Amino acid sequence: MEAARNSPVTYRVLRYFYLKLAQRKCEKVEPLPRRIGVDEFATKKGHNYATAITSLTRHHIWGVGQKRTQETLQCLLTTPGACAWRVKEAVIDMWEAFFLALKQTLKKSALIIIDRFHV
Repeated sequence: MEAARNSPVTYRVLRYFYLKLAQRKCEKVEPLPRRIGVDEFATKKGHNYATAITSLTRHHIWGVGQKRTQETLQCLLTTPGACAWRVKEAVIDMWEAFFLALKQTLKKSALIIIDRFHV
């Protein structure tokens, strides 16, 4: 929102570029960061949500999934080249599907921190 106030383009245009940049970044798979945040965001008005994994140390988007489901997050975490075993901390909101996906994928390699506020 702050970027839209200081920009000559609208919030919708900035959000569109943000999503496209995130999709391009997903095409080149880098290993997951050691500290990640998992959250959802609205892609359209209503109840259409996508899932995002962000690096908590470098403050950038690592990956974006099309839906807000347990399967989407597991797919992101098990992408070839992601190296999920590298993750040491994962911060999520209180949604159970994120917790279950991280617990099944990361096993005991990561500390899962549940934050009642959004990352």
